Amino acid sequence: MQIPEWKATWILLLVIILSSICPSLGGDCSIGESKRHIESAHRISQKNEPNHNIAETTELLLEDDFTSVPLGFDTSIWNLSTHSNPPVIWENQEWLVLEGEPISYSILKSVIETGTNVIAEFKITFTEGLSYFGIGWSDKILDSENEWQANFRLSQNAVLIDYWDNELCLVTYVNGSRIAAPVENLSLRNEHLFRLEWHSTLVKLLIDNEEKVVISRMIPQIPLPFIVAISGHHERSGSDQLAIDFVRVSPVSLIDLLQPEINLIWPINGSEITHHDSIDLDISGSIGQLFYSWDGQDNETIDTPWDFAVPKNIGTHKLEVFAKNILGVWSSRTYYFDVIQHQLVVTCPKMRGNPLIDGVINSDEQRQSAIILGNIMNENRDFEEMTMYISFPKESLYIGIETKLADRWNSRISLLLDGEGDSIWDADVTSLPNDICVTVGTPSSYGPLCEVFSPSGNKLSHSLFPGMIASSSADEYGSTIELLFNLANINGNATKGIGIGVVISRGGYDSFYPTYLGYDIFSELLIIRSSDVYNHNPLNLLYIVSGSTAVILIVIFSSLYVVSIKRAVSLNRTLDDDDLERLKTLLYSYDKISIDRLKRLLGFERSRVEKMVQKLVSRGLVDISVIEFEQGYIRDLPEFKKRSEN
Repeated sequence: MQIPEWKATWILLLVIILSSICPSLGGDCSIGESKRHIESAHRISQKNEPNHNIAETTELLLEDDFTSVPLGFDTSIWNLSTHSNPPVIWENQEWLVLEGEPISYSILKSVIETGTNVIAEFKITFTEGLSYFGIGWSDKILDSENEWQANFRLSQNAVLIDYWDNELCLVTYVNGSRIAAPVENLSLRNEHLFRLEWHSTLVKLLIDNEEKVVISRMIPQIPLPFIVAISGHHERSGSDQLAIDFVRVSPVSLIDLLQPEINLIWPINGSEITHHDSIDLDISGSIGQLFYSWDGQDNETIDTPWDFAVPKNIGTHKLEVFAKNILGVWSSRTYYFDVIQHQLVVTCPKMRGNPLIDGVINSDEQRQSAIILGNIMNENRDFEEMTMYISFPKESLYIGIETKLADRWNSRISLLLDGEGDSIWDADVTSLPNDICVTVGTPSSYGPLCEVFSPSGNKLSHSLFPGMIASSSADEYGSTIELLFNLANINGNATKGIGIGVVISRGGYDSFYPTYLGYDIFSELLIIRSSDVYNHNPLNLLYIVSGSTAVILIVIFSSLYVVSIKRAVSLNRTLDDDDLERLKTLLYSYDKISIDRLKRLLGFERSRVEKMVQKLVSRGLVDISVIEFEQGYIRDLPEFKKRSEN
């Protein structure tokens, strides 16, 4: 970016003055042109967390300790609306208790509206049944034609916490588009202090003074009322109680900085991304505009929130960003990204006989399948492990999927199938469908175990798919499904290839594989093809697909190759013991893998797995050091890199 000449002298004088009182103005965040700065490339893009410079005030926009006679809540602050007269209880003259019953709701809605740069604090407990509740800012939660009737998921613009089916999420809406970020491992039966921060560029949730999740996209910019709502949306939802100790909403003021701060939130500098991704920045202390330029082209200007698309062209791209404060002081940053083509073709073996579709992927099914270790991505671009087993029995397709999905009332795993193998999932044909979505519920989920839909959501009859079998199971580690299809029923050709994608649903929110399905991109599915040969070794074909990059591990006749864009490493020390060879392959395949996961993948007892790992390490039969770590094994990455580069 070129700074206008008429400002140059004035800015130079200001820099000299500020430099004498603020030595930290140098470095990566510099005035004028930024120096070249390249971080190490990461195989999986992760979100960086920005530092937000805020100062809390003692002013309160809204406060209720729920001690007002006679109802418990202050009628000058709230409007109460209910449906089907659910109880509203004033407990011990300290807690307000809203009760959820089937086909009912209770809503507390603030009289005033507040905008960005506010903080809401509240203490709650919940009985954790099947009722729904939400707390936060929203413009719409009522719909008389919807079975839920009261639901924050009807919002057009909102910032809230949202709870259903034992899944708690931080959620934002802008013009009907949504981002949901799940909060893990939290029981609401105990009291918890929530702090919900709504800034113009990000939303943050803290629970008991510990930061849980941050959303930096889809941030509403308009004033909204603060709402507390509970809804018994279904006749099976039973009765629940949401107890509230207090609610406080206060403004925050941003601290003026001597120089704007530019923080890259997503993705990591130097990482590989696809042209479906976007750049997500956070700016503190600026006048509200950001200037950016790709590859030295003309500058473009955007306002808050600072998100924009990446170039469509494959290759390395240079991004320069600039911001200034009210004093006219400029800051700049330079980043580099590799835009890659993300389309993966996986070759899978034939299977002898037919698999047993019982929801458990047994050792024989594992042995005769290609194993795909992938990451699914949720709406907030957080990742979670998933394992797929794929093979081709005679004229059929077998797919087994292991996930960390908890077995709950609304837990489901959906498989997108593109029968034509063009990797595009959009053909809405009902007579002989090429593209379908097969949804399988976990054992405790409501409704049918297996349903089939067209891309537009039309339910298809099972009679169109004779021979289709589905099953599911669950344990403390997560949920597993198995599916068997007749390829002719989806016009599929194993040699040409079948396109697949996976959607995992929990609490009404989805995670996706491949990851760009989360951006509504259904034109680049994973392609699987038959090798037309049988697989004699359970790890003959092991594929690892991570984030928005693909790293493929292929074992062919006991030789393991790690293939990536950067380099290839051959692990040519073959073991005479097939079981030890399988274990070694798995240890190389994961940065971290638990003993229990090794046990399931190998089909052995835990004690045997531990002895095998000890044998590999003690006899020096692995080229990397393996150490015990929190009930699992983790490889020493620095040592691995050092040896592989020698």
